[in-house]
Amino acid sequence: MALKWVWHNNWADVAAVPGASESWAHHGLAVTGIDEIVGVHAGQVVRFSRDGTLSFVGKKVLSEGHQITLVRDETGVEFLWIADPGFCMSPMLDGSWGITVHGSNDVKTLHDALSTGFAHSPRVVVTTLDGDIVQQLDTPPGVAFYAPTSVAVNEVRYGGTGDVWVADGYGSSQLHRFDASGAHIATMDGPEDGSRFSCPHAVFIDRRKASPELYVADRNNQRLVVFDMDGNFSRTIEGVCNSPSSFAVRGDWMLIAELNARLAVLDVRDQLVGYVGENGDVCRVKGWPNAVDAHDRVSRSADLVDNRFHSPHGVCVDSAGNIYVAEWLIGGRYTKLVPQ
Repeated sequence: MALKWVWHNNWADVAAVPGASESWAHHGLAVTGIDEIVGVHAGQVVRFSRDGTLSFVGKKVLSEGHQITLVRDETGVEFLWIADPGFCMSPMLDGSWGITVHGSNDVKTLHDALSTGFAHSPRVVVTTLDGDIVQQLDTPPGVAFYAPTSVAVNEVRYGGTGDVWVADGYGSSQLHRFDASGAHIATMDGPEDGSRFSCPHAVFIDRRKASPELYVADRNNQRLVVFDMDGNFSRTIEGVCNSPSSFAVRGDWMLIAELNARLAVLDVRDQLVGYVGENGDVCRVKGWPNAVDAHDRVSRSADLVDNRFHSPHGVCVDSAGNIYVAEWLIGGRYTKLVPQ
């Protein structure tokens, strides 16, 4: 299959989401059974119909809301697993942007904010499709600095155990495993070759083969690390990704949102098929992914161009094979790719 798409730029009506234009979008994406696209803006779960119309806005219950995983229980009811790092980027009175916790404009380093108790507790939550929290995982034991970025669930509907894998990308740079009841099982520092994770930003269960595998986007190490579903190391994939941030599958293809302005496409053998929307030069612009003036005032970038990516952070695929990409910048941006 060739990488040919019709681009629907600025696909979603983000302006209809309260507070979205003033917030720094930093979320993943999920697709419901009726092909609604789920994201998070300004701490609110939002849903868009396939044409980009806003169909639902939930209550503000999250500090930020990062990567999202949709699951179905034994009755077919859908729930969202959301990694909430416990902080968000917000505008300060002087025009700069800083870490905001508890609705305060006190600016702290991420580590200080999360380790001194000022932050909303970093957590992994389960919500309804309307964003109502119904479950929360405990902080893994022995982890001093916790800021989860992604969740994968080995769903029973696929013959799995119900185990939950949490990528602690902005905290300890570890991978945490819980059982179906939420009890902590193990914490992993990296693959068995002795190398450590460095910002394991996303974790994903790939079911393209007969036996499912667990993929980790080890972003700062510019690689993918693959395990079996018992956590046994299988392999690393290097030389194809420079900033892997989230995963989706379309047929035999694995789609990887790369923060540095492109979508990477791998086949079922982990071989590179190609890149979509590559636009690496924009990442070298001062203030990327936003714009900054001579007085260090930050605003939405004017370097956004059609048919090219800017800062892909979330990706998902609907039942028709359309691809949706959410980007990391003030106000956010959604792109829809329809196969030709």
